Amino acid sequence: MARRLVIFGFPCGAAAHQADEVLRQTYLSRKMQVPVWLEEHMSAGFPSTSLFEGLAAWQVTQFSNESLRFHSWMMRLEMNRLFV
Repeated sequence: MARRLVIFGFPCGAAAHQADEVLRQTYLSRKMQVPVWLEEHMSAGFPSTSLFEGLAAWQVTQFSNESLRFHSWMMRLEMNRLFV
């Protein structure tokens, strides 16, 4: 249980979902196994940015994290045989 600060990190928004769908299609086109976390993203969908709205006892601050371009680049790099 936290007393002062809790940080939640999660992908959200249409752009993040689209980036993961493109990534999933890249895995499939290369005949590679799609990572479990990516399949989960596609089947469960992403939470919305309003997930924490209405929590009167909390002070909520939202900010961006990883860029989608960097995320896609890193995931494609991991597809390289050196990482598999």
